[in-house]
Amino acid sequence: MTIRIDDSTRTIQMGVGDLVRLINPSETFRTGSSQFAAHWGQQAHKRLYGEAALNKRSTEVHVSHSLALGEYSAVITGRIDLIVEAADKTIVQEIKTVAAPGQTLEAATEDSLPSFRDQLRLYLYLLECSGYKNLHGELVVVSLMDGSIARIPVTYDLGAVYLLIRSVLLGVVREHEQSTARKDYRRSLAKRIGFPHEEARRYQEEAAASVRNALETRNNLLLSAPTGVGKTAAVLAPALRFALENDLRIFWASGKSSHQEIVATTLRLILPPDAQISALFLMAKEKLCPNELFSCEEHLCRYSQEYSARSNQAAVKALLQQQLILPEDVIRVARENDTCPFELSLQAASNADFIVGDYNYVFDPKSSLRRLLPPKNRRGWILIIDEAHNLYSRARGYFSPSISVEDMQEASRAAGESHVAPDGVLSLLDEVKTYVSEIGGARPSERQNQFIVEIDKNFFRAIGGRTKEILSDYFLARLRAGMETGEDPLARCLTDIDTFCTMSALEGDFAFLFDSTAALLKQVCLDPSLQIGKIINSFFSVIAVSATLEPHRFFQDVLGFPADETIAASFPSPFHRENRKIVIVPNVSTTYRDRTRTAPGVAHILQEISVIKPGNYAAFFPSYAYLRLIATHLQDFCGNLVIQKETLQKSDIVEMVRVLRERRSTNLILAVQGGSLAEGVDYSDNLLDGIFIVGVGLPELSLENELLKAHFDEKYSAGFQYAYLYPGMMRVIQSAGRLIRSADDIGFIILIGRRYATPAYNSLLPRDWYRYSIEELIASDAAAEVRAFWDSL
Repeated sequence: MTIRIDDSTRTIQMGVGDLVRLINPSETFRTGSSQFAAHWGQQAHKRLYGEAALNKRSTEVHVSHSLALGEYSAVITGRIDLIVEAADKTIVQEIKTVAAPGQTLEAATEDSLPSFRDQLRLYLYLLECSGYKNLHGELVVVSLMDGSIARIPVTYDLGAVYLLIRSVLLGVVREHEQSTARKDYRRSLAKRIGFPHEEARRYQEEAAASVRNALETRNNLLLSAPTGVGKTAAVLAPALRFALENDLRIFWASGKSSHQEIVATTLRLILPPDAQISALFLMAKEKLCPNELFSCEEHLCRYSQEYSARSNQAAVKALLQQQLILPEDVIRVARENDTCPFELSLQAASNADFIVGDYNYVFDPKSSLRRLLPPKNRRGWILIIDEAHNLYSRARGYFSPSISVEDMQEASRAAGESHVAPDGVLSLLDEVKTYVSEIGGARPSERQNQFIVEIDKNFFRAIGGRTKEILSDYFLARLRAGMETGEDPLARCLTDIDTFCTMSALEGDFAFLFDSTAALLKQVCLDPSLQIGKIINSFFSVIAVSATLEPHRFFQDVLGFPADETIAASFPSPFHRENRKIVIVPNVSTTYRDRTRTAPGVAHILQEISVIKPGNYAAFFPSYAYLRLIATHLQDFCGNLVIQKETLQKSDIVEMVRVLRERRSTNLILAVQGGSLAEGVDYSDNLLDGIFIVGVGLPELSLENELLKAHFDEKYSAGFQYAYLYPGMMRVIQSAGRLIRSADDIGFIILIGRRYATPAYNSLLPRDWYRYSIEELIASDAAAEVRAFWDSL
């Protein structure tokens, strides 16, 4: 349980486990970070409970005691594993499992297992206070390595334990009083939080006011504002001030490290130099790991084996004295203290005022930090979702697992060659493989590589239970053999099956597809709003921010924002309209069936306009295939072509930016809408002089997208809009946003395609792109318009 303090009644409620963690959180032996540790412990308890039943012993005995503590009273509760009533004594047993062999346990004493010893001593104290006499304590320690059992007597002194409890509880009271004083400090600090610049940008105050209004009315906010408004400061300043005033904390969820750097920069400007608050920036565990081999198992990682929350309190305190706790700070302090950087970051995060991390930590069921953000405690948090337009596709991916026949065949081979493969694993893999293959055998026609299937959820429910058992047995067998318990073909496949079984049992809007080319069964999340909505509703308030969160109704629906508790705000670009020229070229068809025919004309437009003024230009396409098609017609381009690779490394982007900054010739980037060059690169300092958006980046026509269309047709009578149009136009606007990054930037945006001249598409373009009518943007001679624009400057 969690320690609860009621100031009105001056009572403290806590469990024995809470006391133990406060007394001595470190352990010599640990079951490790394995997801199966709890399961292995339950198995050991079940085994010994069965023996206890045969010998008429009491199991899982609940005990409680109230203790006076000055103005406070403390209620301590616990659950004892076993009580054995003998003729002349009462034996109290506590069962523990450890990742150590029996020969090591033979040398173990109560002092080498301090946490286990202290827990048992507390139980003995509570029992004696409840009237039990002549108590004897015994630790029953079960080895996960070989199943052997060590029985270790535990000494006990009532007076010593009382003094220990009293000392710890007084510390709890002191910390609570310090916490109350800290709340007062945070409220006084809130008055000093403001905008980081003397003069707010255009629309920035209005954006900040919308954030403040949403928080004060305890609503959620969908905030759409283009580059230049200063979204980060407009959200961060009022949110931080409100959080400090109301004893709340902030989690800033961002999918890109570059955006996290912007948050860090803004915080440096907002926070007074003497402000005693801390903002921690989380990094993935594997990226922080100092080992050559990434593994959190004790026999492979000494940091995991030796990690002690108590011994690292000084390191945590050192981190929390910094306003900004960046990953490099965590790595440095962890190295200085010879400890695990990820565990250290989580320990520090539990006391940080502001946390920045990836979407996964909040929304991905496989990666969410329930230790840091347990559902019952999220009401004390404000969640800010940066670049929130990306969350919909990410969320669908979280709930769209798959299993493949090929992976199961590879896993079967690995199991056949392994000396630690558990009993039943081959038959399990064969059952699932046969089931998936039979589903694939129901192929409607030879021309259909993908088709909809119905699955037997009862089959996967039964398989899920068996998979968890076998997966647990396999990891335990590898642990006992001293083998790496990281991923291998068998573990990976069993984990995929386990995930599929779990996800297929969820409520919500899902479909199931079979891909005959990959022999793969996939669950398709059609609508993540139910799952994401539950998470959103668990926070005090959620602020979703992006340059492209329109139509608001679309994002409200697909992300599960409650309509009666969500408000929306949109702002135009703050930059002068005279600095940019936007032109629609309506006389070229860019639809799929016309692309080959019109490709020469599209290439001519790119070349004709690029040569008007030497500079850097980017053309964004709906697909790599279309990009490559146009590239074949630009072989005589009188400049440098930079063609985006389908697999892009960070070094490729760095090299591209270097070439653009040198400006040795006219550079034309060919890239895809929705890709990293269209959304993940900040072309600052007027790095681009013009952007061509060739066609609309509608999602590809596929069975999966057609299922989305049918689903949203049924739910909102807007299937095409939700499945294709809105996501496609969002990519267009994001691509266009690469051009003007500051008030001094100048350039043009050319929208090539007949569809941009139709209301269905151009009604979704930002209103500040034109003065009175969209017709202002439509031109018969785009080159002449651009030439006149450059001449006017």
